[in-house]
Amino acid sequence: MTVLVPDSRMVRRASSVFSTATIRQIMRGQTPTQAEEILSAMVKDNLVRNGVSRHEAISVLDSILRKSYRNEHVYKSALVEKILLGRHNLRTATVVNEFTIGGSCVDTVVINGEATAYEIKTELDSPARLSKQLADYRRAFRKIYVVVHESMVPAYMDTVDDTSVGLIALTHRHHLSIRKLATTYDADLDVTAMMKSLRKGEYTDILQRHFGSIPQVSATQHFSVCLEMALRIPRDRYQRYFEDALRLRKPREPELALRAPCQSLRYVYLQLDPARLQYERIERWLRGTVDVCTIPTCEENSLNS
Repeated sequence: MTVLVPDSRMVRRASSVFSTATIRQIMRGQTPTQAEEILSAMVKDNLVRNGVSRHEAISVLDSILRKSYRNEHVYKSALVEKILLGRHNLRTATVVNEFTIGGSCVDTVVINGEATAYEIKTELDSPARLSKQLADYRRAFRKIYVVVHESMVPAYMDTVDDTSVGLIALTHRHHLSIRKLATTYDADLDVTAMMKSLRKGEYTDILQRHFGSIPQVSATQHFSVCLEMALRIPRDRYQRYFEDALRLRKPREPELALRAPCQSLRYVYLQLDPARLQYERIERWLRGTVDVCTIPTCEENSLNS
């Protein structure tokens, strides 16, 4: 099938098909109306044939985004496919998307032997906030990469040069190429920041593991007492506990994440971690077909309108 490249208005609208909001609707058994409209409009714009499966249409849409509108979806998909699944596997490695640390949110964290943070900067972004973001990430992660399009490498190399932060380029062939190797750096690790970024059960389990027990206090005192105890743990030791806690955030159904239709949605599956019933709903929707509706209002649904 020949893939036509529509204008920028189309791709800006179409990227919502890959959003967590769309997949959450499907997981709840709801119809993702906006996604349905976009896929139907692809037929009207001769991007796919009528009656094509939704997952085939979404694969075509993914190809269009790679060429015409490389937003975060394109980069996150590449990280999961090339690093998590290309170098590791879901039995030995874990991915965490949108992880908040300090006042920033790191796009993707991959935990295998150690945790590595990946900050994505698309061609739609600027380096303005990067220094602040990297300062926050250093409070919890010893190894950090910035991921940019190959055309943006010189602009971002100025920021990461002479630091421990590495730089990865997304090439025009959709490969990831290391342009500067990240090195381990732990001088800025901060126990308070790490603990605040974890879930209650996770930071409580760390203290149980280290001290053997935790004081029985009221719910309102729990965090402050746990923080006081955590600060007695050497920060490099706490950081290893922190990585172990993230490593346990395994998907409930890893084989379904790998087997489900539409490879370009794998990072969304891993982020939302659907239960088996929810995967069945997603698969049923993806295997359904895209059919142009016949009511007159559908004439208004062209992606280029």
